[in-house]
Amino acid sequence: HVSIAGGFNGGVEVVITMLKKYQPEITIIHCMGGEKLDHSASGYLVYLAFTKAIARGVPLGKLWMVRYGWLADAPAKDNGRGKTDVTIDITKYRDVKLRAWNQHLSQNGGDIEADLAANYPAWLRNVEEFITVIDNPVP
Repeated sequence: HVSIAGGFNGGVEVVITMLKKYQPEITIIHCMGGEKLDHSASGYLVYLAFTKAIARGVPLGKLWMVRYGWLADAPAKDNGRGKTDVTIDITKYRDVKLRAWNQHLSQNGGDIEADLAANYPAWLRNVEEFITVIDNPVP
């Protein structure tokens, strides 16, 4: 019997090595949970690595999670778990972001603008929203 966390051990050590090398002030991860299992798994992997790196004394700052998946569902809204605490206006960089996304045809068929229009309100297309999962003051 192997726990889910145990299955991540090799990957966690790789991420810890990167965190030690770069010592980021802000790390952004996918939402844990939600419909895309690879996104959820990568979010969990980085979360585990981040907490272990801090416990080992690596000077790291904030861990932000994108506000998608289960953080945007009705229970999260009701209990406050999914409350955005960081909103960044990306209007100035939106075209660059869309061009980069459109390079990944397997993700969106090459038309992210149509996907955004179909799935997100207009105001949200020009901002990125995050939830601070860990707010670790850098020593």
